[in-house]
Parts: sequence; C-alpha cells; structure tokens
Amino acid sequence: MLSPHNELAVIGVTPSEIKFIYPNESEPPTSASNDGQNDALSCMNNAVRQLALNLVTSCSSTSTQIVLAGAIIKALCYYLRRCRELQPSTRHLNDSLEMTMEFSEGSEKISSRILIIKASDDNSSQYLALMNSVFTAQKLHVPIDTCVLSLPQQSDNLNSRCGLSSLGHSSLLQQAADLTGGIYLQVPRVSGLLQYLLSVFLPSSKMRTSLLLPDSRSSGVDFRAACFCHKRLIDIGYVCSICLSVFCEFNPICPTCNTPFLLPAVQNM
Repeated sequence: MLSPHNELAVIGVTPSEIKFIYPNESEPPTSASNDGQNDALSCMNNAVRQLALNLVTSCSSTSTQIVLAGAIIKALCYYLRRCRELQPSTRHLNDSLEMTMEFSEGSEKISSRILIIKASDDNSSQYLALMNSVFTAQKLHVPIDTCVLSLPQQSDNLNSRCGLSSLGHSSLLQQAADLTGGIYLQVPRVSGLLQYLLSVFLPSSKMRTSLLLPDSRSSGVDFRAACFCHKRLIDIGYVCSICLSVFCEFNPICPTCNTPFLLPAVQNM
C-alpha cells in the first residue's frame, strides 16, 4: 500500500495445515472491482478472502494450537527465494559459505518483515522449533511483528497448566518480537483491529523510528525457557554444559547427549 514495489505473501495456519493463501496458483476467478478500487488490490482481497474461508472450513480439528514455527520458516524460505529471483547471481556457487554470503548481500537490498496475527493458544512444546525459526529471522534481519487477539476464557486453565502467561498474551511471540526488533501488540478490542493494523504495523521499518509505537520491553519481556523434558516454561532449571539442553529436574546423565555428570561429593562428618 505504501509503494508499488512492495510485495505481499499471506500464509494461513490451522491446527492441521500450513498453506500459502496469497500468492496462490489456484486463485479463484477475479470479479469486477468497485469504482475507485485498484484492480490488483481487488483481486488480492477476493483471493485472500475466499482461500482463507476455504482453509478454515476445511479444518476439522477442534484444537486451538498451531505449528507456528513451520509458518515462519515457510515465510523465510519464500523471502530468500524472492531475493534470488529479483537479484539473480552471475557467479557459480560451489559451497554453502559462498551461497550464504550471496544471500546476505541480497538481503541488504531487499528488506522484509513478518506480521503474525495470532488468535490461538501458546504451546510450550513448540518452544525449541519456534526459537530456532526466530534466530534464523534474526540472522536474516527480518523483524517479526505480532498482533495477538484475545482468546476465549476457557483457554485460561490450559495456560496455567502449561506454565504459560495469562489470557490472550503470548510470551513466546513477545520474545520473538524483542529478539528480531519487531513490534508486539495485544489488541484490547477486536473491533478496532483494522485501526491497529494500519497505524501500528503498516508503517515501514524506517518510518517507525519517527512514530510513537508500542514497546513490549516497557512492560517486561518473559524470557523463560522451556525444559526439554516436559516442554514447560520454567524459572529455574538445569543446563547441560555440553549441548546446552535445559531441564527442570537434575539428571546424572544428560538425556539429550548422554553426557555423564559427576555428583557433588558429600563430606564425611
């Protein structure tokens, strides 16, 4: 909307599927646009509305937990592919190091960002996969913005059992926004969603420095890690000095890398 050179990709995520909504090869037939409406925006709106509806209605699962890490990785792969297509290299790359350097050069000229509109529960069992995808986005200089919608009241008991934050808050995505330089916003009223999207998330990264936008760090970021054994968020845990796995209980042998640890000697009285 701010530049004709901008591109948009929409990925829909349900408990059973991760799918590109736009662009999509099987887009529905275009209809006549309204007076004064851009034809490209009209086609995109119709495609996104229809394919998003098909994605939601085709999901038979009643779960409110989704594989968010897979959607982030799919978005990053699409970004790297577009960098390669828009800035093709004339050199023949023989090893992965040169390919990484080539992507780094292209990513400096083509900027990207990810906006996550989330209306599902947090799942601490996905902590490792989600953090790996966040660190990848951080390395590629791709900010991850998060717009969290309020959840039904019945999910509060689930959050308390899993060690997650209060209703409608996502501590995992708050970490993602802080690590990548994005914006984290919990929408207080869903009726004002469009206003928040236009005023908070639409401005480019360069324009954000001149605007007064929400800062998740002002309210404190929950940097708790999830233990590898029970996938729960913990305040105090045990870390393997070899593979850096985190556990909520002490183990004489690391379950991840099988490294034995010496028990502290008990002095004779």
